[in-house]
Amino acid sequence: MINILSRGLWFLAAGVFACLFAIVNSSVASEKGQITHPPITIYITGSNLPVAPSPPRSSPATLVIDKTAIERMQPRSVPQLLATIPGLHIENAMMRGSVSTVYQRGAEPNYTLVMINGVKVNDPTSSRGDAFDFSLLDINSIERIEVVNGPYSSVYGSAAMAGVINIITHTSADRSTVEVGSTLGSRRFASATVKGTSVFNEGSLSVRAAYHDDGEPVTGSQFVGKSLNAEGNITSAALAQLSFNARYHDSTANSFPGASGGDEYAIIRQLDARETQQQQLGVRYKQPLKNETLLIVRAGFFKTQEALSSPGVEQAVPANTSNTDYARRNVALNYQLKPTNTLRAVIGLELEREQGGSNGTLDINGAVVPTAFDLVRHSAALFAEAEHPIKPGLYGTIGVRIDKTDGFEVNTSPRLGLDYRQGATNYQINWSQGFKLPSFFALGHPIVGNADFQPETSETYDIGVKHSLKPNTVITASVYYNRYFDLIDFDNSGVLVARPEVQITGVDLGATDQLAKNVSLSAYCSFLTISIKNSDKTLNKRPKRVAGLALNWAFRPAFHLSMQMNYVGKIPDFSFPTGQHTLDSRTRLDTALRWRVSTGWQLTMALNNLLNNRYEESVGVTVSGVSAHMSLQGNL
Repeated sequence: MINILSRGLWFLAAGVFACLFAIVNSSVASEKGQITHPPITIYITGSNLPVAPSPPRSSPATLVIDKTAIERMQPRSVPQLLATIPGLHIENAMMRGSVSTVYQRGAEPNYTLVMINGVKVNDPTSSRGDAFDFSLLDINSIERIEVVNGPYSSVYGSAAMAGVINIITHTSADRSTVEVGSTLGSRRFASATVKGTSVFNEGSLSVRAAYHDDGEPVTGSQFVGKSLNAEGNITSAALAQLSFNARYHDSTANSFPGASGGDEYAIIRQLDARETQQQQLGVRYKQPLKNETLLIVRAGFFKTQEALSSPGVEQAVPANTSNTDYARRNVALNYQLKPTNTLRAVIGLELEREQGGSNGTLDINGAVVPTAFDLVRHSAALFAEAEHPIKPGLYGTIGVRIDKTDGFEVNTSPRLGLDYRQGATNYQINWSQGFKLPSFFALGHPIVGNADFQPETSETYDIGVKHSLKPNTVITASVYYNRYFDLIDFDNSGVLVARPEVQITGVDLGATDQLAKNVSLSAYCSFLTISIKNSDKTLNKRPKRVAGLALNWAFRPAFHLSMQMNYVGKIPDFSFPTGQHTLDSRTRLDTALRWRVSTGWQLTMALNNLLNNRYEESVGVTVSGVSAHMSLQGNL
């Protein structure tokens, strides 16, 4: 039950927001001001401020992977797609039967906030400590992916210390259509999707259904999933807009248990069996007010249920079961204003309620030990963000968010940024602090958890440079230094502990070039150094060197060739049968040839791992051989 202090904070936050709303509204409204639609209405992940057409905002640009790029690459799954994005390393990228999590700039997977259409979908009841499982997403349902590197607790609060990934499953439509698609591939791979869109005078409505069977890409990995998405929007004559998105997911998956050694080393040959259902709903209302001010109200609901039965790992992890259930409800109000011709700002309030628990067991030598927990958490936050020109070409941003959660002290997350543009070169400098609340699993699990855990925190410095050699040739470079404090992690005995400090330093380099009218080339490489304070150990499952090269060639009006080569350096890993183990470096080449058969119809042939390399995704889990799939998509 929410205590008196937390209840008082909620009312106090609402009162502060109401006062701020009244003050700023009166300061910018004129007596005879008319309601007009703000001229800036483009929004991206990583800021509550809209994107200014000119000048550029000081926060780092969002990396966007759009539908065209996804269709060109033809990845089998979302994890395979994310594995080609600079700054990300994906665990189990080629096998959806296992959990696929992301290591963003070397940070823990639960330090990345994941949203689907702006709705938070991290699950704090899982043993992964809030990390989202990207294997649950259907690649055919995705229109766009936005990736932002760096802490954004100043915008989103907890769980955004390494960055934010926003999965968009809908896009604006200008006509009514019915779209269908199907894919067949080697190793029993199959998928199908159908989408219907209706466009009317005031808005549109879309519904998409998808089915996916991953076959068995590696021994022991199996995944079958179904999903249903719906999106709609209505715009009134007064330019107010109401939009919603809804999603349902149901899947079953099998794989060898984590750290068991996979098909090569696992002594127990039974597989984990996992069933997952997820539902979410997001609603957004946008109302233009006076003098280029704007009110946005967002509400989100997310629910996930997972049933897991695991045989355990011989002499290390007992057989275990768990049935987890988690729900998050939140509402946020954003008030955007322009007090002067040059200053843009936003203030807001967010309220959130989480409830989650698990009914689990451990089978220890025939004795069944319960591992149940059930927690409720309420949070309230005030946030503000502003952007202002300091002098010609130099712009500054400042953001801060204040969060209060039941049972914890107040967390303040500031962010400062400078953006300087001189000719064809853009310089960016950012400093920020972030935090992450302990997961329900870490707090509540009676055997490996600890109810006294406090929030993990971070401090980050990053510098970025972007230079245009010519209109279609761009090079980028960024250097960052991240410090994470009180990192909650498993120790060698399998119990969760708080590590005092982890330091991560990295360099990201990238370049894109339009070699010819119909040929483009892009490349990137990343370097990491990771250290644990007062320890000679390193963090597992993250490579220190990665690189990628992508070629796109439209060699005929109806034909397009895409080639994606990725290099991943050696990765420290662990399994109970082998102990500490280093995975060898690997290079992977994927290709896709797309043929536009007729207007609205296209046929694609994709070959994965074309170099026929044999490599380990994790200890004892081996990917080998060339795989192929063919896809047909079109409008009825």
